[in-house]
Amino acid sequence: VASGGPGETAGLKAGDGIFPAVESKGAAETWTVQRGGSSFEVKLTPAQVAGGARVFQVHDIYEDREGMLWFGLWPGQIVRYDLREPEGETRLFELGWKPQATGPRILQTEDGTIWAVSSSAWGGISRFDGRDWTSFNLRDEGGTDMNPDIVQTRDGTVWVSGQGGRLHGYRKGRWTVYKNPEVPTPGIYNFLLEASDGALWIGGVGQEAVRFD
Repeated sequence: VASGGPGETAGLKAGDGIFPAVESKGAAETWTVQRGGSSFEVKLTPAQVAGGARVFQVHDIYEDREGMLWFGLWPGQIVRYDLREPEGETRLFELGWKPQATGPRILQTEDGTIWAVSSSAWGGISRFDGRDWTSFNLRDEGGTDMNPDIVQTRDGTVWVSGQGGRLHGYRKGRWTVYKNPEVPTPGIYNFLLEASDGALWIGGVGQEAVRFD
């Protein structure tokens, strides 16, 4: 329950069960709340709380080597939850992506850096070094900024998929862009997996899977 938000103002508490609005008048809505063995109604007026998540619709969950949980939210925000804290510590990150950016995918590379990519052209790639986020665009490298997935293979290469038949490889500080027909990657929503033999598999929605070794 965000401090100062409409939920706190209405008297909601963490753990309350909230059921769909029973009445709606203008912006205000009446919701049924269940707490323990009792239920009651509250009036809520939606509002964006500064520093709060716009929509907690989770697209990806990732646990890093330090025991942090990272949630990629659909509107292009990242939430970090510290499992090492008794009560858990939550921090919200705004990546500087445009509001249209959606669906972050998250990865921690061998050097500890957290990466986030987006299937939306408004996102690009963001990296977190433990203190600051930096962002850049693969279109500047001849690739695409519509990047549904990211994986690091055992040889240290970071692979970023790209719509429109693009595959991006990051090695020793340099990007290589592979395009169809050089690598016959699926055209849309291609996802990545390193198999036990070290080969990279690329699968697309409604399309054939490709093995890249």
